[in-house]
Amino acid sequence: MRSPVNRRDPSGTKRIEREEIARQSTIIRAYAEAMARVASGEEEGASAPWLDDEGRVGKLERLRDAMRDDLTASVDDWINKSSEAAVRTTDKVLNNMHTGIQLGNVPIPREEVSMLRTNILANVSTIPESLFTDVTRLATQAYQEGWGAKEAARKMADLGEVKRSDAERIIRTETMRVVDVVSKTRYEAAGCDGYMSYPTDDDRLCNHCMAMATGGSGTALKVYDPSEPMALPWHPNCRCTRLPHFADDTEVYTI
Repeated sequence: MRSPVNRRDPSGTKRIEREEIARQSTIIRAYAEAMARVASGEEEGASAPWLDDEGRVGKLERLRDAMRDDLTASVDDWINKSSEAAVRTTDKVLNNMHTGIQLGNVPIPREEVSMLRTNILANVSTIPESLFTDVTRLATQAYQEGWGAKEAARKMADLGEVKRSDAERIIRTETMRVVDVVSKTRYEAAGCDGYMSYPTDDDRLCNHCMAMATGGSGTALKVYDPSEPMALPWHPNCRCTRLPHFADDTEVYTI
């Protein structure tokens, strides 16, 4: 009885997730600070209240749009890295299971890739929209209450930290969704006759993921027939990874 994957990082994506969380947080904070400088009048020595200055409102809107563009580019890179990690993981799993299968390049269905990108961008795009709303609200308050530029910039930059929790949940969940689509496509190409769900084996392993992995009893992984619903991730922040099952494999895989 053994594990065909790294028990603490079965999908091989921890570094990718950490880097993307940091990158999106940096993008949001940088634009929040830039918006704060525009809204507070610090930029270009402006002194008129931004609410009466269409040019300044336009700058805020352009910053919002630029932030969305940067986040979009970040998402595309993240999807590519997650896909590459899934390819490496599936190859390692097939090797560790001694299948002798060498998959090579297995194209992912275009409609799947398009759907993933659309869903992820729809989730991520809620961050800049809500951030822009909060920034303009704080900018109004800053002017009405006479905040100094530094105070306004600090409070607006902190909005990036408020949104960080949203970004972390989205990034972890959607990374695993990308990995699952790629893994399922490759395992199907390898001719597997079923699937197993392997959870990250650490102190954050939840009862639901454990139950779905084992069928509710023991530590042996349950084998899901392809006709059974097994759509990972099981829930937001889920870190479970799809493994293949082959009819001639007599090994019992456990958590």
